[in-house]
Amino acid sequence: MSYRVAICDRDGEFALSLTEYFNRCEEIPIRATMFTMGVALEEGLKNSRYDLILLGDCSYIPNTDIGVAYMCEDRDKCYAEEYIYKYQSVSKIGNQICAYIKKQKLDIEGPTVTYGIFSPVGRCGKTLIAESLCGLLGDSLYIGFEDYPSHKLVRTSDREISDKALYYLSQQHSGILELLREGNKDARNVMYLRDFSSCMDIRQLELENIRWFIGLLKDTGIFKSVVFDLGISVLADYHILTVFDKVIAPIPEDDISGNKVFNFRQSLCEQGLEQLDGRIQYVSLPVWDSEEGLREYFQREDII
Repeated sequence: MSYRVAICDRDGEFALSLTEYFNRCEEIPIRATMFTMGVALEEGLKNSRYDLILLGDCSYIPNTDIGVAYMCEDRDKCYAEEYIYKYQSVSKIGNQICAYIKKQKLDIEGPTVTYGIFSPVGRCGKTLIAESLCGLLGDSLYIGFEDYPSHKLVRTSDREISDKALYYLSQQHSGILELLREGNKDARNVMYLRDFSSCMDIRQLELENIRWFIGLLKDTGIFKSVVFDLGISVLADYHILTVFDKVIAPIPEDDISGNKVFNFRQSLCEQGLEQLDGRIQYVSLPVWDSEEGLREYFQREDII
């Protein structure tokens, strides 16, 4: 986990030292880029994404919606959390930056919400719910952990990115953050990871892998919501469902589906997962004909 910070200070020697320290130090999760002029910073913001801008000149206000913190030479002027005393240890500066970024993301965006969408019954609209939920919420990550992708693979680069992300996840490697930050999003601000080479690779993931990944996403707040579209044969361990904020299971209203759900719930109880069974929201099949109808469905079923 690393935060991207743009450091802009007319004192080039100080800015360079601070930047180099952050980029060398493994204990402080900051990767910094240095600027010495506001014009250069404005140009840099067009080409890269940052979690925070750290300014040495408190009179300069950049034209951006990215959070800003200020370096102060007078300790008495550090009266708010966005003001950081310049002449203290670099480790303390780094810790203040990280704490400020975390709080800012929670205040502005709210905590990241994770959804696990699955069903013990086939042909139930599971993927339709998962993808539509991402589109409705926006600023979302869709993860298609299905037996087989529900769309035709067009670009091999999508598969390469998905497989690389899966490898990072299995190794609990923070490189997955860079992959997600640099990934393409559609017009609804949704990023997709769904073109995995083999569902058997997904089955190798363990509870701790998913728990680590969700913790990473919540700590960094790079997405407002994360939706896992889970195929029943890919889900090797039902305990994985316990780590999501909401677990949604769409179920058709027919006798065969009802029997499958009954047996599934019995299986959960036999595994000692009664509490998980109580958290699963069994919902009706999705039916809507407009975006407003879509929102009404999600609200009626208490999904959002």
